[in-house]
Amino acid sequence: MSIQSAEYINQAHSMIRLTYENGDQFSVPEAPGNRHYGEWLEWDAKEGNSTSDFAEPPITAAEVKNERQRRIAQIADPDKQAYFQRLMISWLEQGKDTWTPEQIAQVEAIRAGNQAIDTIVAKANALEAIDPIPTDYADDIWWS
Repeated sequence: MSIQSAEYINQAHSMIRLTYENGDQFSVPEAPGNRHYGEWLEWDAKEGNSTSDFAEPPITAAEVKNERQRRIAQIADPDKQAYFQRLMISWLEQGKDTWTPEQIAQVEAIRAGNQAIDTIVAKANALEAIDPIPTDYADDIWWS
């Protein structure tokens, strides 16, 4: 069984993914006593063979969604969001004309929070539409 290709799978170049001609793949540590590592050393020394450099995997939409959720949680954690939703429903059932000045101020604060959340969701959607997603996607510049 011969090695077909090899690539480093970390920046330190201490792990190598070997792909054999039959399709088998092995992740091999840089360890002189390792049989696959020895095979790779011989393969890499032959003219025409080279090990591909490590490439950062692309940013995924799931990573953007996680950043979106982290930012939304800074505004209001999910429990607080659910509480505000129930509060608003009960106040609306009472009728706006019965609201106290404190309730009106709270409603305005909730609306401002909702607008901030809507902005974060829109920014996340815009980031997910970029191909490839920028590696600095978590920087504030993309979210403000």
